[in-house]
Amino acid sequence: AAHARTAPLTCLLNTSRLAGEMSTISSRLWASSLPMATRSLHHPFLLRLASGTLARTAFQGYVAQDAFFLRAFARAYALVLGRCESDEAISELSSLIGGVVDELRLHRHYAAEWSVDIVDVEPNSATSAYTDFLMAIARSDASVAVVLAAMTPCMRLYAYLGQRLHASFPNEGGKGENPYSDWLSTYSSPEFEALAAKVEALLDKSAEGVPFELMRAPYLRAMQLELDFFAAQHGGEVVPPIGGLLASGERVLAVVDFDETATVAQTLPLIAELAITTAGSAQDARRSEWQALSAAFLENYGAATERTFSEAAQMEGGLPARLDKLVEVMSTFESSAVVAVEASGVLRGVPETELARAGSEHTEFREGFGRFARALCTAGACEQVEVVSVNWAAQLVRAALARELGEGERVCVHSNEMPMQIEGGLAVTTGGLRSEEGMHTAADKGKTFSALAAEHPATRSLYAGDSLTDIKPLLQADLGVVFGKSSSLRRALDVLGVRMLPMAAARLSSISGMPWAVGGALGAPNRGEPATVYSADSWLEVHASLLGDPDAHTGGEVTARAEFVLADIPTNFAGENARLPVGRTEGIPVVLSIAGSDSGGGAGIQADLKTCSALGVFGTTALAGLTAQNTCGSLPTPSDTRGLST
Repeated sequence: AAHARTAPLTCLLNTSRLAGEMSTISSRLWASSLPMATRSLHHPFLLRLASGTLARTAFQGYVAQDAFFLRAFARAYALVLGRCESDEAISELSSLIGGVVDELRLHRHYAAEWSVDIVDVEPNSATSAYTDFLMAIARSDASVAVVLAAMTPCMRLYAYLGQRLHASFPNEGGKGENPYSDWLSTYSSPEFEALAAKVEALLDKSAEGVPFELMRAPYLRAMQLELDFFAAQHGGEVVPPIGGLLASGERVLAVVDFDETATVAQTLPLIAELAITTAGSAQDARRSEWQALSAAFLENYGAATERTFSEAAQMEGGLPARLDKLVEVMSTFESSAVVAVEASGVLRGVPETELARAGSEHTEFREGFGRFARALCTAGACEQVEVVSVNWAAQLVRAALARELGEGERVCVHSNEMPMQIEGGLAVTTGGLRSEEGMHTAADKGKTFSALAAEHPATRSLYAGDSLTDIKPLLQADLGVVFGKSSSLRRALDVLGVRMLPMAAARLSSISGMPWAVGGALGAPNRGEPATVYSADSWLEVHASLLGDPDAHTGGEVTARAEFVLADIPTNFAGENARLPVGRTEGIPVVLSIAGSDSGGGAGIQADLKTCSALGVFGTTALAGLTAQNTCGSLPTPSDTRGLST
């Protein structure tokens, strides 16, 4: 189970999804907001801050606005503290308030050094929206967990931004080289990470019995307000946008792995489950066969990877020679595992239509993958996206991609066609896997990528993958992008001397105007550079890195703002069915206000609509009465007012 993410066959040979560690509430909330967090990470304001190219006036304005926000943030903590009963919670919140005080101390340092007034600050609209949101929920009768869900994103996001940006721009973050190095050092520090972890732990402890959606709504709203906050910090000057690595009119060979790269999870267990459920009265026997194959694979996998890394490390020669040895040894093991499955016959009898249905109905793609693939074609960067997969059933892969991208989209699948035979008028699997000529190993993927690159000799190349099977094309491509947390892949990169940087680091050439290096990790030594691949948290990062603004080339797609409603709104507005992921235009809660007007804006319909705006919901109105108001009072308007039903 420990190797489920690093070796696809582990998932193949288990007939049920392997349960990992139980996720905490805070980790689930963070995962649900990660695409929005990466939008902040790739915002020009933050990329220019991290690279030291942000205009002084923009940073000065940011310091003042952030100081205003932090004071409100501390007051919100204090309101939560007043509702806590345990000594432990009181102690933890007190230390968190101390952390805010430390941040304000940094801002006072900036104020002195950069001539910034952080006392008499006029908040801009983005700052006001954020502070109003925090104070409204902190003063409401919402549970402590819901209030903390609104406050946690600030801490976790800043820790994420600091760590990612500091790692992405190590040479730009040094003291004396980047005027904003103190900012990078503060938010990338272990001390700030500890503060973020502390508020998350408090959230987890207080979340017992609280519906997840009631916490998710304010969490996502706070993430949206963070992004809005960064977008509003320009100091009166436009922060120059940052383009993508691809120049206008430049083309790219885009090659991606399928399982756990394009998709959220392995789809191969679906095939195993189909093989069991279609076995009829022999289901128990087939399940036992799968379990035996799985046990044998797991028993041998650890030894195989150790042997692979050892022989690669001992190989004389440069990076290409060590890579070839690693791929050769690992592919031998992968081939033997496929032969064992094929010889067992456990895959026979699965209807081809069921494979396609499993792909179209039960495959979840990573957010942003489809949008990125379509954007590449819309921008004229490529004619088709090449999907290279060791998945056993190209039939499943094609059906899944057709649902995600549409039947007419340009995508070419390089995977294994499961052999079929006709039984009872249906095309069903023979149990074969074409082990001799199919695509099952790291070596097979490397050959396929080389063939595609040979067909596009003057084109830049991208490869995205998640496992050890992807290592050769990851290093062959001009830009190798790693998804997921595969420990085997990371260890292999260490053995080969290849470093892995956050995806934001790939944007340094766009910021500085340098050309995109050709030759990828394998060619880096010849350029006198360290061999490098990049880790991506979402497809939005890849999109931004190659094409620039992720909202360009989308054919009119609109990203909805995150929504938030207080806990006392009826369940038909706040329930799970009413909430869809950020990025969808439908599903935002609708509030109907039935009230009279107040032309002064302090009550009635006008005040209700301002409240709806602050809380991120869609406000509608039924006007019960219209008034004409001045400083002397208000009177009803004549009953024959045209166009108004009272």
